[in-house]
Amino acid sequence: MRIGVCGFPKSGKTSAYPDARHTDEVMHLQWSQASDAVASWFADKDKNLVVEGATVLRALRKIRKAGKPCPIDKLVFFCVPLGPLEPHQKSIGGAQANMLLELIDWLPAVELVVSNVPTKRRPKNRAMVASLLKWLPAAAETVHLAMQKAP
Repeated sequence: MRIGVCGFPKSGKTSAYPDARHTDEVMHLQWSQASDAVASWFADKDKNLVVEGATVLRALRKIRKAGKPCPIDKLVFFCVPLGPLEPHQKSIGGAQANMLLELIDWLPAVELVVSNVPTKRRPKNRAMVASLLKWLPAAAETVHLAMQKAP
């Protein structure tokens, strides 16, 4: 299976997929070059490809813009941070959610991973997840909602 893994910072992506190819490998490149590099990974015909990181959605957006078919079987989106985020990390998470909604009608399947977080953070996160869920069923063929325990 070909899987793209993305979502909010500190949400458990790397822990859940330790053997994935990580987009951190291209952090030294400029924004557009990094997206191009990750898009080239998806051009690999390996049937068991797993790519994880913030650049996954940007690369998929470039592939879609080029008029090519979606190169993954499933996108796994980690919705809820497991710890406090810095302001720039919150911004990254919001951008990830917006890109997911932009691409949702093109993706074959989406799995949202929702973490068990402390009660004081739950309402805000649940509202964001509910907003994403509102768009998913109509757009994607398959939507899976996985629950994950906080470490």
